[in-house]
Amino acid sequence: MGPSEIRESDRMKKAITQFQTFYGIRVTGEIDAETLEQMDKPRCGVPDPTIPNEDGNSLGGRLNKRYAIAGEKWEKQNLTYRIKTYPKNRKGLLTNDDVDEIIARAFRVWSDVTPLQFVRIESKKADIELSFGSGYHGDLYPFDGPRGLLAHAYLPGTFGDLAGDVHFDDDEVFTQKSTTDFNLFQVAAHEIGHSLGLKHSNVDKSLMYPAYQGYQASFTLPDDDRIGIQYLYGSSGGGGPRPTYTSGKPEGCNQAFTAVGYLRTEIFAFKNDRYWRIPSQGFPTNINGVKNKALWGSVLPDDVDAVYERPDASLIFFKGENYYIYDANNYIGGPLSISSLTRPDEPSLPNNIDAVLTYYEFRTTYFFKGDLVWQYDEERKAIAPGFPTIIGDRFKGVPNHLTAAYRYNDGNVYFLKGKVYYRYNERVRTVEKGFPRLYGIDFLGCRAQDLVSEDNDGTSAAVSISSVLFLTVSSLVSVLFVI
Repeated sequence: MGPSEIRESDRMKKAITQFQTFYGIRVTGEIDAETLEQMDKPRCGVPDPTIPNEDGNSLGGRLNKRYAIAGEKWEKQNLTYRIKTYPKNRKGLLTNDDVDEIIARAFRVWSDVTPLQFVRIESKKADIELSFGSGYHGDLYPFDGPRGLLAHAYLPGTFGDLAGDVHFDDDEVFTQKSTTDFNLFQVAAHEIGHSLGLKHSNVDKSLMYPAYQGYQASFTLPDDDRIGIQYLYGSSGGGGPRPTYTSGKPEGCNQAFTAVGYLRTEIFAFKNDRYWRIPSQGFPTNINGVKNKALWGSVLPDDVDAVYERPDASLIFFKGENYYIYDANNYIGGPLSISSLTRPDEPSLPNNIDAVLTYYEFRTTYFFKGDLVWQYDEERKAIAPGFPTIIGDRFKGVPNHLTAAYRYNDGNVYFLKGKVYYRYNERVRTVEKGFPRLYGIDFLGCRAQDLVSEDNDGTSAAVSISSVLFLTVSSLVSVLFVI
């Protein structure tokens, strides 16, 4: 086998591994029976995360847990739609009136939880155009016949006139209230989610899960999808109750956390002998924190330096020159020397690290200390050539002496320094405009009056005001979802 064949084999194995990781099936790196079964399920044609292309990104976007956004969204709240063609395959016994009602109901799934409004028009070009076709049907992505790809959609702001459009495979049998074949309402609601800027979620039973999940007689939009779409467009009714505090200033609002990690689909922040759990942005479970030992036991030390979820799903906590291993909240081992993370013949990672950031699908983790960053290969147990290097050279706009770093379910990286945070855009590889902002306001749901006017680390009240008045939505360069 020559070098090119070896590279192609490695790329294929990595793609299969990422597919298995996304769907939560046993990771073998090979196309086994379980993997084939998942691949053969009828599904949306938007690609799942795959191997990175030349610029380091994959067609379907980087692998994320829970909902994920594509980066593009509509810059207006009133959108028009038009049904250009109706299904010719009438085995589902759907009339044109049935299709009209089903599509309108699919749009209401999203307008019920956001400020978006959808108006149907019948003549001129609409913002979102829906059509039925089979095989080669007018774009570059033909359908594959019955019981394969069910439909596809285009993101807002992509591919010119196709932006936001939805195409259904007319070789499929779409039904209305039947457990056989494919429910048009559920397929349409999923595709419209893409038209509005959502990517696939790997949360089973979510609407944006890639595989068709069967007819649901009583449909309610799952929380995972609601949180995702409200991240892009806000809520029609405020997004549910914000935290309320009965007395005094909530303790979490004024914390400069020593470690923050995105662990098992939730944010965990640590300071002293407490942790704060944030299932979704702005909605912590307890604004005053909970004792570490209540969840992690007595072995975990106070004031951990950093934490991350390793590619093998272990949780790794760092303190001084040591690290500790947990499986969820079950203690596995430690303290172990940080020097043991690299092979004896390799340079060691630093002690007393400031922050750690992992790209688990690529088995790559970054360690930060002072003004330097180390890139660590999880498989080779070695530091990558050319590292350590200056943080700003690898992550443009990110400051030195960080306190935490993690990747969130919106596809962005969040760097914390004291009480403020920076959102790093992976596509353009720089910190976004409008940052830093106060972490307490955006992620803990704090009010401006809950925060001190002048932080010990020099953060002024002006940042607090900025956090209240301005919330930047990610401006990632769009990625086409070919369905």
